[in-house]
Amino acid sequence: LAQDSRVLVASSSDLGAMLRQSLSRSAALVKQRGWKGEAQYIPPTIMSPYQGGPIYQWLRASIIKGRRDIYREPSRWLHWNWESTRHAFYGVPPLNLEPSKNSWRYFIETSYYGGLQDKVWEGIYMYWITYPIVALMCLFVYKGLHFNDKFNFMAKWRTED
Repeated sequence: LAQDSRVLVASSSDLGAMLRQSLSRSAALVKQRGWKGEAQYIPPTIMSPYQGGPIYQWLRASIIKGRRDIYREPSRWLHWNWESTRHAFYGVPPLNLEPSKNSWRYFIETSYYGGLQDKVWEGIYMYWITYPIVALMCLFVYKGLHFNDKFNFMAKWRTED
């Protein structure tokens, strides 16, 4: 046990010596290059820790990113620019799965979003145009039944009395 502790002490003192030597080299470089303050010179990494050189790493990353973006970017363009529901419901809060949080939908009038002219057209469609259109549809149905002789469907069973 004592022998192991001496080895640990010796190895930690070796590490301390190496650290002091490294710091003195850094301080010498700071003095030599004229740097001031706390900044120390950190030599640039010459070799990448990954296989291949920097050009290989750049090519590999560019090819992978390009392959991803071929499929990602057009779908994002479609999603953000051509999705009409995002434009139609701009400013409207999203629906929630909890029904009590969607109660705002039942207490608003959507024509208030459009202002005064929207309220005017809502009144015109609700009170002036709806009833004539319903009457016209009923007339078309009646004329279609009359034209196709649907009111005379029991004629073949009728007697001449």
